[in-house]
Amino acid sequence: MQAALENLSKEELIQENILLRTQLISFKAELAQLKRLLYGSKSERFVPSVPDEQLSLGLTAEEKPLEVKKQKIEYTRTKAEKQNKHQGRMPLPAHLPRVEKIIEPEVSTEGMKKIGEEITETLDYIPGKLQVLRYTRSKYAKADGEGVVIGALPSRLIEKGIAEASLLSFLLTSKYVDHLPLHRQIEIFKRLGVKLPPSTVSDWVSYSLNTLKPLYESLLSKVKASGYLQADETDTVLIKWLPECSLLV
Repeated sequence: MQAALENLSKEELIQENILLRTQLISFKAELAQLKRLLYGSKSERFVPSVPDEQLSLGLTAEEKPLEVKKQKIEYTRTKAEKQNKHQGRMPLPAHLPRVEKIIEPEVSTEGMKKIGEEITETLDYIPGKLQVLRYTRSKYAKADGEGVVIGALPSRLIEKGIAEASLLSFLLTSKYVDHLPLHRQIEIFKRLGVKLPPSTVSDWVSYSLNTLKPLYESLLSKVKASGYLQADETDTVLIKWLPECSLLV
């Protein structure tokens, strides 16, 4: 073939080159048509009766489907059990100063034997710091053995609560007069050494506002009964603050 091409003139070589190029273009067009019949859209696809090996013309390698390996993974998850048991009253920090208040029974204890004490601690507020009021109540057994005498605790706004009235008034004043949100007040208490749960502080405020409801209703009735109203800056703040109580009761 090489010798035959060498005997051809330049013009004949050009003609031979054109012929080969024409045949190559025709071959590519036929190959593209076959691919459209086999792999084209559904409307163009043609399913031949001859084996695929004859149509592939040996130009494409046989593709084997990939083997998918499946691996079974098992794990154990531990679910924390919900604790419904009440954790009890939170202990007050030991580093806070204690103010001892000794409470004796209102009745005469002459002839009685002291058998113990009951200690109740509440959280008190002094501007700029916190302190703990420590109530120590002496217990006496009656001489005739008919019972025990113990001093009574002073009344508190929140019965069995640890917040004194001074602390509750500070919370309300800071929130509604000084516009200091509860979460910021909690951070202030944290810097003073006492960590108070947000839910507890919120309950304190709600209970205090419920207690102030009669004051709000009385003030509101007097305001509505007036024919002429005047208010200074203090009254304006009070009137703005008290209606918020009704939103929480």
